[in-house]
Amino acid sequence: TEVSDRDGGMAAPKDDRRSFWFQERQLSGAKETTGHPFFRSVVVRWSWRFFAQRLTPAGRWLLLPSLAFLGYSLSSLELQAYRPMAYMTGLWFVALCATLIFRPKVRLIAHHAERACAGEVLPVVAEITQLGALGSVELRVLPHRLPPGLDASPATGADLAPLKAGERASARLGLYCARRGAYHVRGFKAETDYPFGLLRAYAFFPEDRTVLVYPRFTRLARLDLSSG
Repeated sequence: TEVSDRDGGMAAPKDDRRSFWFQERQLSGAKETTGHPFFRSVVVRWSWRFFAQRLTPAGRWLLLPSLAFLGYSLSSLELQAYRPMAYMTGLWFVALCATLIFRPKVRLIAHHAERACAGEVLPVVAEITQLGALGSVELRVLPHRLPPGLDASPATGADLAPLKAGERASARLGLYCARRGAYHVRGFKAETDYPFGLLRAYAFFPEDRTVLVYPRFTRLARLDLSSG
């Protein structure tokens, strides 16, 4: 059963009521970058997706000293210079292996209406079922590769409580409709940064649906009609 765009009582946060020009440049990990003037190169798009979708805030901070150690070790002939870089490389390798082990093994079904007005938040209800035997910890649900006219609300997605094997849960989030138009929703994803908090592991659940965003309607305060 789909959720009506009038249900849920979800309203756009005050910080989301901004011009579309600013929103389009307020890119997040949930946005699609293909066709964006800032990301015309494939390498640039891949680098941004890795930075925005894979790296956590802690991972971005750790990336800076990692690059510094890498530059120092490449420019030095001393053996001591390679030890910090070896430790960093080992840490990133273990974190990368953890994304393969703790990748969410869930089933996700999202329900939402297909119509909304510009400036509104379209409610989304996501039903998640844990399929893996290990369970899921620090799980988060958010849209995946949204078109420019739609934004995730909240931008970081909806958090879920830990799930054991076979358990089910639901999450409520929204799609902020910035301007009118027809937009293709690619799907949603479940992600986690467990256990190290450096890299995110996620599972993508595609869907083929179109959201129609109509102009926002406002009630007339007064209407004068001429007679005769």
